[in-house]
Amino acid sequence: MRLSKFTCLLLILIIGLSVFLAKVSNLIRVSYDDFEAFDEAHGGPNQKVTPHPDPSTFVIGDSAEPLLWFLQISDIHISVFHDPDRINEFRQFCNVTVDVIKPSVVVASGDLADAKQIDNMGSRQFREEWIYYSEILRETKVGDRTLWLDIRGNHDSFNVPSIHQHTSFYHQYSIQGKQHRRSYMYTIADGTEKYSFIGVDATLNPGPRRPLNFIGRITPEEYEDLEKFEAESRDSNATIWFGHYPTSCIISPNPGFRTLMKNAVAYLCGHLHTLGGTVPNMYTRQHNGFLELELGDWKENRLYRLAAFDHGLFSFVDVPYGTWPVILITNPKHALFNLPRKDNLNFMSNSTHIRLLVFSPSPLETVRIKLDNDDWVECHGIEGPLYVAGWNSQKYALGVHQIYAYARNRDGQAAEINQPFALDDSRLHFRLLPRVALMTDATTVFYSVFMTLVVLSVSPLLSIRILQMLVKKKWVAGPELRKSHKCSGLFRKLWILCTINKLFYPLVLYPIYLTIGPWFVGEVIDGQLGAAFAWGTFVDGTLLPGAFSYFYGVIQLFWFHMPFIVVLSHCVDLRFKMVCLEGRFCSYSSQVWNNLPCAILLFFQAIFAYFFYLAYGTMALFLGPLRTWSVIMGAYLWYTSATLSQQDFTESKKTWGHRECYNAVNNGGVIGSHEM
Repeated sequence: MRLSKFTCLLLILIIGLSVFLAKVSNLIRVSYDDFEAFDEAHGGPNQKVTPHPDPSTFVIGDSAEPLLWFLQISDIHISVFHDPDRINEFRQFCNVTVDVIKPSVVVASGDLADAKQIDNMGSRQFREEWIYYSEILRETKVGDRTLWLDIRGNHDSFNVPSIHQHTSFYHQYSIQGKQHRRSYMYTIADGTEKYSFIGVDATLNPGPRRPLNFIGRITPEEYEDLEKFEAESRDSNATIWFGHYPTSCIISPNPGFRTLMKNAVAYLCGHLHTLGGTVPNMYTRQHNGFLELELGDWKENRLYRLAAFDHGLFSFVDVPYGTWPVILITNPKHALFNLPRKDNLNFMSNSTHIRLLVFSPSPLETVRIKLDNDDWVECHGIEGPLYVAGWNSQKYALGVHQIYAYARNRDGQAAEINQPFALDDSRLHFRLLPRVALMTDATTVFYSVFMTLVVLSVSPLLSIRILQMLVKKKWVAGPELRKSHKCSGLFRKLWILCTINKLFYPLVLYPIYLTIGPWFVGEVIDGQLGAAFAWGTFVDGTLLPGAFSYFYGVIQLFWFHMPFIVVLSHCVDLRFKMVCLEGRFCSYSSQVWNNLPCAILLFFQAIFAYFFYLAYGTMALFLGPLRTWSVIMGAYLWYTSATLSQQDFTESKKTWGHRECYNAVNNGGVIGSHEM
């Protein structure tokens, strides 16, 4: 059976897509065999399973020890321009929430300040925002009641030339910034238990303005410091790593940031704001066994996280601010977050009591639990927020079960939560989107898509140009198009476009230029000129690696350049018919309608150029090939397409003149309703 060219192309695309999806699937797949393979590749199995290696002498019962709980808050974005309730409710969080829950630690994982202008485009550090942050911590005396661990986010480094400059307000107004220039570690003791918290500062130094300040980087020197922290934390019962950026948004030296955390229980982060609410529970388990848990933002969603270690088992729940009572079930823990080689399931299966932490600003009237479809059972308080209820764990030894918890206080506030649990090897799977967001490498993804679009922008035009040369030399026959084929018209239009040098060369060279040439030159940081390329940004003698810049290249090619090629080819084809078909002209209204797409594309591109002016200043507007010059180039090519003469179509007529134009005349084809 003879296959058409279209069918062959479709098969190639399907095969390529299948290979790509298979690679992505293998990357984000997490099986329990992966952990054994990882252990073998990195020096044997993880020995930090639990501080109590003998389950027969260690029973989870109704004892208040060992138990530690802490809070996380992320992406506060204190702003002097927007949403004053954000500041007021953060003050109440430090006052009321922290006072009620009484955590041992509060992790504030970056973007403490908003650092954006009132137009949301420009960016710089505002001292007033940091004063708000500092005064709230001082007035509420939160640092006296808990260990407050704050770390920088990308917004906290916007327009900061150096951590030693006076504009690095994090180092002047935060709690940890006054003591630590970048990453740091704290180890706290709770009775016989020791827990380490390692804060990772992956912000860029120097810190450019937005938007090219989205991906974090760990330098080789910083990586060495983190290796020392990791080694020091090995004698702790458990280690929590935290930072602002997800691991997918961090560039680090080999063997990689994720490998560095192989002994961690969890990595806590923020930054992605649940991708605008599309991924509200962004959790996964990385291949080397630790949990990565992105916390939704305080800025819009007012979320915070309550986490606990209970007899070595790690549990957490994300809580909307103002919700009371707050309930966290610590035994049996959520089945999705069981950790191979870190959790010992025998502890849960041999336990005598269900355990949960319940916090409320007013006294609790009732706390009760229910298993599967059994009856509700009252829990009794042990000490502080700990409530327990006896159970026969063997009844639930097989499969996945459901546990429900309900609490009500004297003020009439009530809350109910439920979660699955498993005491055997039954497993639940993380959802696809969180795994994609947290387990891929954003830089590699952006780069791959960008280069793919560059190829897709250039290769069809080059291929048609080569075909035109072969047809001209009569080495191959001219194109035969089927009128019924939907792609025939577009193919003919692109062919005509490619025969015109003053249109072809700019359209082909522009995507190639984006891969090597500067995108703009301007004040990347106030008072400091820099040049941004796809592969990096030069500023203050430092090359910041390209990462998120590829994403902007994707936007430029997908939303402007590639559509512009299509609509420009339509304008050229329109002009070709008007010039080459004697007496065939488009009406004025038809010309306006056919040129409207070009006008719309250039209009929006001009808006994007204006946004770059707001972000990087006047120089970036005039010396901006990415945005401004593309508008000028597009306007020039559009004007050129509308003023082409018969001489410009000399090559096109050799291929299409007799075949397409004259056939249209003989068939009585009409282009416009009026003649000029």
